[in-house]
Amino acid sequence: MKWEFDRHDWSAFGERGPQMRGWLAELIETEDAGRAERLYSEIEDVVVPVNGPMVPGADAVAACAVQALMTARSNGQVEILQLLFQLAAGSVSEPGGDLAAAVRREVELGLPIFAEIAEGGSPNSRRQCIDLLSLVARFNPESRRRATFLLSRIATFGEAESESVAVELRDLSDDGFDVA
Repeated sequence: MKWEFDRHDWSAFGERGPQMRGWLAELIETEDAGRAERLYSEIEDVVVPVNGPMVPGADAVAACAVQALMTARSNGQVEILQLLFQLAAGSVSEPGGDLAAAVRREVELGLPIFAEIAEGGSPNSRRQCIDLLSLVARFNPESRRRATFLLSRIATFGEAESESVAVELRDLSDDGFDVA
């Protein structure tokens, strides 16, 4: 994970650059659900503020978050998946900017990891994967085929998963995406 952290320029976050790295590193390691939620909130508040646009450096956070999924503890994993959803759904204030596209590319690279988590992860992680896969399915036809296949597999885990997947697939179809 250190190599992925080192690959990015954290100066976009100014004085908070080292803090952002620290929060992400701690989120990977924490077994405390409350601490994982607080770390998620801290990161989200800086990178994808509720009442503001995504900030430069969000693509670095997305790249690190995707890789972090491979070693994150269960509680951190759920929060990382939620963070990736927020990043991929985030808006940017600069029209025509490349930040949203860069973030979505990084999130899309996580599809194999999302598949692994959906197949063998905790029920909470699996539920978070449903939302994330539904969003990634909107990126392009290749991602849509893979994501909808994964969603169909998740639906076999139980009634709650089946109902959630049905809602997401219906929303995709209603929005004009071919999910057949």
